[in-house]
Amino acid sequence: MKHPLSLDERRERLAGLTEQVAPVTIAAEQTLSLAPALDPLFPQGKLRRGTIISAAGSGGALSLALTVCAQASRDGSWLAVLGAERIGLAAVEEIGIALDRFVVVEAPPPDQWGSVAGALVDAFDLVLVATNHQIKHHDARRLQARARERGSVIVHIGRWGWPEAPDVRLDVIECQWSGLGEGHGILQARQLTVTAVARRDTVPRRKSSMWLPDKQGGVSLSNEQGGVSLSNDLADEQVSDLAEVS
Repeated sequence: MKHPLSLDERRERLAGLTEQVAPVTIAAEQTLSLAPALDPLFPQGKLRRGTIISAAGSGGALSLALTVCAQASRDGSWLAVLGAERIGLAAVEEIGIALDRFVVVEAPPPDQWGSVAGALVDAFDLVLVATNHQIKHHDARRLQARARERGSVIVHIGRWGWPEAPDVRLDVIECQWSGLGEGHGILQARQLTVTAVARRDTVPRRKSSMWLPDKQGGVSLSNEQGGVSLSNDLADEQVSDLAEVS
């Protein structure tokens, strides 16, 4: 029977990863690359180092969070996912994540979460945290300070929002699938409408529509309306986007 790792064992393993994961961008570089389809949602179309990004919504939040990280991953950055153990690797690769620079870490107990998350922020350019508990304010402040010092980007999804105001908050406000006719056909692409609110942004609220996934499995901007709104349960039955379509 496999026993869960203790906190000291987790720290030891993460310390080993820290030595292996060498950032390809120097700390003086203040931004990481973004997928072009996300440019309209971010101030100056840039993903700034040392920032907290929050993604939320009834459908597509996990895909959106991964897409935030995808271009930087392709360009050489390492990505760690804390939680979301059921994530589908094939779909992650389709989104554009480089699997040879991708690590999934099992969610620790809530009282150990801050320490494990902090170790990942020290070691990785990008850390996606999926939580099923309310993050404590002191953990959030500590992680934000470490991210700024390290130049990492934290992307958060979860039932409860990030306890402090994130630097950019992304909200999926509409989710539509295309490809179904009247009782027949298969789902081919999903159109998301996303709003973004950023701190210290000259634009109060940004809004953009994109295909995620598009018919090629990637992400692209959409100026077309249409499709059919579906529940996540129905989408789960007909498309392998992620292990959890959320």
